[in-house]
Amino acid sequence: MKKYLFLITSFLTALVASGATYYVVVGGAGNKDGSSWNNAYANIQNAIDAASNDGGGEVWIQNGTYYNSLTMKPNVKIYGGFNGNEKSKDARSVFSYDVYKKTPSQISQYATVIHG
Repeated sequence: MKKYLFLITSFLTALVASGATYYVVVGGAGNKDGSSWNNAYANIQNAIDAASNDGGGEVWIQNGTYYNSLTMKPNVKIYGGFNGNEKSKDARSVFSYDVYKKTPSQISQYATVIHG
């Protein structure tokens, strides 16, 4: 019984360890390693690549305008709508920027909004 409990505990620990969160803010912050809002990446793709290299994770993106082309990677989830101080996805405001109030000339033809 102890052997199985040890195996289950080891497995769950490995699952938790592989799901890091990487942060992105316009212009970056601190040492720009993506480890926190205070040390966020400036480039979304850098955060995607870091999460992918670690076996997967989440990329949290602060509200703002980013001019990046993105290549999605397996096991990486992207979330936006953050003010830059949240500790939970539930604290973000997904629709804080209302693109529908803009006129067509104010919306980039390449704009993409991803939710989910």
